[in-house]
Amino acid sequence: MAFDVGRFDYGAYGRSGFGRKDIEAARRQGASEYQLRQLYQRAGQSGVRRSGRHAQEIQRNAPRPEWNYGGHGYWGFGMKDVNAIGDLATVKRHRDWAQQNRLNIGPGVSDWITEQEIAAIPDVPTPPAPEPVALPGSQTGQANVGANYNSLGIKTKVGSDLATGGTKKAFGRDKKNKDIAAAQLAINPLT
Repeated sequence: MAFDVGRFDYGAYGRSGFGRKDIEAARRQGASEYQLRQLYQRAGQSGVRRSGRHAQEIQRNAPRPEWNYGGHGYWGFGMKDVNAIGDLATVKRHRDWAQQNRLNIGPGVSDWITEQEIAAIPDVPTPPAPEPVALPGSQTGQANVGANYNSLGIKTKVGSDLATGGTKKAFGRDKKNKDIAAAQLAINPLT
C-alpha cells in the first residue's frame, strides 16, 4: 500500500513536532519528497511544531506542484480534485504528476478519464453504399432468355471442359460422385 499522509503519527518518532526522525520514518514507509512536503503542511494545519532545521529543508527543497493535492478531499488525487479541475487534459496532467510522486490515486479517477476520452471520440459518418454494377445478360434475372431464345448454333468442342456430361453433372447432385460437390459449388456464375 502507498504511504498515507493523513495517517502519519508525528508523536511516534523522535521528539514532539515534525523533525528529522519523522522524516526518516516517513521515507522508510515509502513517502515521496512531495509527500514529505505534505507532512510539513499537515503538521502546520494540526498545530504540530515544524520549526526544526530538517523540517525547513523539506519546505525549501521538496517539489512544488501546480496543483494543491491536499486542497480538495484527502492528501492524494481523487474525485474531489477531478471535480474541482473539470477538464480532461488538466486532470490527466495532475494525475500523471501525482503518480510520478507516488501519491494515492483515488477510486473513480481512471474511470472518469476513460469516460471523457470515449466521449471525445468524434462520430464517424457511415459512407454511402456503392452504386450497383449492371451485370450482363441473364445473370441479372432479366427475361432475355425465354421462349424466343434457343441454343441452336452454339457449338462446343468435344473434349473441352464445357462438354463434360451436361447440366446434371455440372449443376445437379450426382449421388455417385459426391466428391465433385466442391467443384460444383466453385462454379463462377459470372463466367
